[in-house]
Amino acid sequence: MKYLFVLFTTWLCIECAIEKCHIWDSEDPLSIDVLYCYNVASQKELNDEIQKASQRYDATDFKKLRVVGSRINPFNITALNVSSNLKTLECTACGITILQGSPREMAENNSFPASGLEEIHLSDSGIEVIEPDAFAGLHSLRLLYLESNQLKNIDTNIFRGLPIQVLNLSKNKLNLITGSFDVLSDLEELDLSYNNLSDTIDVHTFLGSRIKKLYLAGTGIHPKPGLFDGLSNLEEINLSVNSLTKLDKTTSFGPYIHTLNLYDNKIETIEPETFDNLSNLKEIDLGLNALTKLDKNTFFGPNVHTLRLRANKIETIEHEIFVASQNLRNLDLSWNRITKLNKNSFVGSRLRKLNLAYNQIQDLAAEDFEELNHLHELFLSENQITKIKNNTFVGLGNLRVLYISNNKITEIQSEAFKNLTNLEDLLLTGLKLRNIDASIFLQTINIKRLLLLNNGIEEIKANHFKELSNLQELDLRGNKINRVVKNAFALTSLQELHLNHNVISFIEPMAFEGLNLMQLELGGNRLSIIKKDMFSELSVEILDLSDNHIELIEPGSFGEVKNLQSLYLENNKLSTIYSDTFSGASVEAIVLSDNQIESIQAKAFDNVSRLRELALSDNALSGIDRGAFTSSSIEVLRFSQWQISSLSATDFEQRLTVEDVEDSWEEEFKQYQVLKQNPFGGLNKDTIEN
Repeated sequence: MKYLFVLFTTWLCIECAIEKCHIWDSEDPLSIDVLYCYNVASQKELNDEIQKASQRYDATDFKKLRVVGSRINPFNITALNVSSNLKTLECTACGITILQGSPREMAENNSFPASGLEEIHLSDSGIEVIEPDAFAGLHSLRLLYLESNQLKNIDTNIFRGLPIQVLNLSKNKLNLITGSFDVLSDLEELDLSYNNLSDTIDVHTFLGSRIKKLYLAGTGIHPKPGLFDGLSNLEEINLSVNSLTKLDKTTSFGPYIHTLNLYDNKIETIEPETFDNLSNLKEIDLGLNALTKLDKNTFFGPNVHTLRLRANKIETIEHEIFVASQNLRNLDLSWNRITKLNKNSFVGSRLRKLNLAYNQIQDLAAEDFEELNHLHELFLSENQITKIKNNTFVGLGNLRVLYISNNKITEIQSEAFKNLTNLEDLLLTGLKLRNIDASIFLQTINIKRLLLLNNGIEEIKANHFKELSNLQELDLRGNKINRVVKNAFALTSLQELHLNHNVISFIEPMAFEGLNLMQLELGGNRLSIIKKDMFSELSVEILDLSDNHIELIEPGSFGEVKNLQSLYLENNKLSTIYSDTFSGASVEAIVLSDNQIESIQAKAFDNVSRLRELALSDNALSGIDRGAFTSSSIEVLRFSQWQISSLSATDFEQRLTVEDVEDSWEEEFKQYQVLKQNPFGGLNKDTIEN
């Protein structure tokens, strides 16, 4: 039987190697909508393989053809031997130098099978030449992607009469465009990015076109007066990465433009009146330019709601610059050189989101943000702030999100967050705080998420966060907390508590009493013994005790933990699993990998109700007591690098799935990506060796 299996497998591999087209779909393996072909050397071979596959799978109406890793030169779409129902053609890395045309008479008569194509992808295929009638007869074509090829010139007449709505010619070597795109009366989106078009685009290129979205990033283009005047329907234009140095009112983008992308240029100044006539402009991206200041004479338009100015060289924000921008809601000033704020900088604005991260702000004066009473999100991370003073955030009664991470803050005064009654998300990570005064949270009772990672916090006293009755997530990772006292986290709404990577060596009895958590993380601490009453009266779904120094688990330690689903004890110093180690526990999965376990006593897991999965990989096991699993409910046993002398099918009451896993299995396990294998009826030395 073994030899028959080997012969069958060999035959199957040979067959698969010969067949170059297969019915395949990543989402639905049973689908016959997609025909996948690879390693084809010519169009004749492609047509032959398509015909073979159609007969083999009894599938003649597939709707998508994918061809990869082939060399089909020349390639003629009208000569494809495909189903008349084909809607999508994808040919990636197909080695097509010439995209060949056919006699227009044949194409126009719809006498070829691929005439119903609606979408064509020919990216990264090395195309250098497109013959005049290459797309003739494709009267249903809506989407055409020709990016990442070797095209140097294009005559727009090859698209004449086609109903194309989206045309992508980006990342070619285009330096010449002949004709106008008005031959495509249905064209709405055109991408010419990353070509060399500085000398070929003129006022006639787009004249009369109905394009709504135009992408010209990295083309070397410098807009001249009237260049886009012919685009009466233009709504979005991308001119990023073009080394533009200035903007002035002579540059016209049409009356309907709402999105203007000027990212990564060299713009130093914005002349007055540049945006005055763009009444529909909603979004401007001027990030990664060379602006040094925001001039009060610069008007960004009456209806702009998003203004991105990140990564410039802005040092100051002049007074009242945003008074006229009543609709501005999102302002990004991150990665600039701002050292100081002034409350008059934002007079009259109705901002909802303000990003000032990655600047050089050293001091926040009281009432700096007083004018921002509509603000919902404020980002001040990665500055040089040393202290948060009382009344700093006066006026921000509607603030929901406040990030102040990675500053040099050593002190937060007791009324620093005064009036932030609607604050829900507070990030105070990477500061220099040793203690957190409980009084600072007295007026932030609606906080749902509090992150205090990587500070120098040494102690959390009882009832420290009691005012935060709505808190759902508390993150104290990477601090210097050495013990957990009872009622330190007496929070009825708390769902996630992160205490990993501290120096905790002691947890008081019933320290987590009354908590109803989804996740409690205590990994990466210095716990050596798990006491019986350590987790009494705790309800938690995921309990992580990995990467500690645990040598002993007292009997019944997990017996009073409610709703436990997963228990992580990997990378500790356990040497023996006793018959009462997990007595009374009710848990679905236990991870014991990377310990020093040498033996497992009889009935060690029999008294663990609901246990379905057990991980024992990378231990020092040489044997398992024959009675260890006789009455357990384990369905999946994970192991690796064992030397088991004897373990047979009779040692289990039910059939077991055994998985020999790699060292990195734990992460997959935590992500619930369990590899399902065939049930295995027993385990012994011979089985493992084979």
